[in-house]
Amino acid sequence: MKGRCYPLNDRPTFEDIQALGINGDFNINKAIACPFTPGEIGIVCVKAGEFRPPLAGEWFLSGAIIEAYRTRNNFTTPKQIARLVVVKTEMSVTEISKLRVEQLTRVE
Repeated sequence: MKGRCYPLNDRPTFEDIQALGINGDFNINKAIACPFTPGEIGIVCVKAGEFRPPLAGEWFLSGAIIEAYRTRNNFTTPKQIARLVVVKTEMSVTEISKLRVEQLTRVE
């Protein structure tokens, strides 16, 4: 999956977790903590592609630092609708270049 993932500000319900197909030994506190430890699964939100007033129980994106929220009531203000997804983080490190102090130039 490519695209921007957004952290959750509200906790997913048991029904949300079941709908994502997660069962067994699962730690919800670890799964919604960002950033995730590489190799572990996490739950985040992505844009669903709709901009409208969210209905009760739906997820939407909002805030100066964008996070996902779950609506408790129907909204009248349009918001970016979001959906929950399960992610597994991977980590890779790429060395870009080695610079020596002599290679740096002073900008005035």
